[in-house]
Amino acid sequence: MLRILRPLFNHEKAPAADGLTQAQREALIDLLVLAEFEDHKIAGAEVDFITREAASHPWQSTLTLENFYDASVTRTRSAGVSVDAHDDYFADIVRRLQTPAARKRAYDLCRQLMGVDGQCNEDERKFLLQVWTRLQGA
Repeated sequence: MLRILRPLFNHEKAPAADGLTQAQREALIDLLVLAEFEDHKIAGAEVDFITREAASHPWQSTLTLENFYDASVTRTRSAGVSVDAHDDYFADIVRRLQTPAARKRAYDLCRQLMGVDGQCNEDERKFLLQVWTRLQGA
């Protein structure tokens, strides 16, 4: 019985083949969803990019990937109610990106996401600078 339950509670211990822990994969998705909302419009190409990126990693959670994405959207919207809530959520995401490799991957993916709809506006450029600054200071 314990062998059956162990995977439900033991999914953060070691990186998988992609070099990330489940917590880092979740932080990546949260960061990409936060980035997606930065320009106050959601492009289908952005959703597709996040979906493809998330699906390219092993998913070792009790939540399905779709349910996690939906919850991430809800967390991002809740974080948008105030500057403090946004900053706290952003800091939480950065904390979960524990390794230099995970932080580099997060920045690279944000940069790709910002251009996926064919434009990178001023809000997105500012956010990308915040991502770089926060990940470097982590």
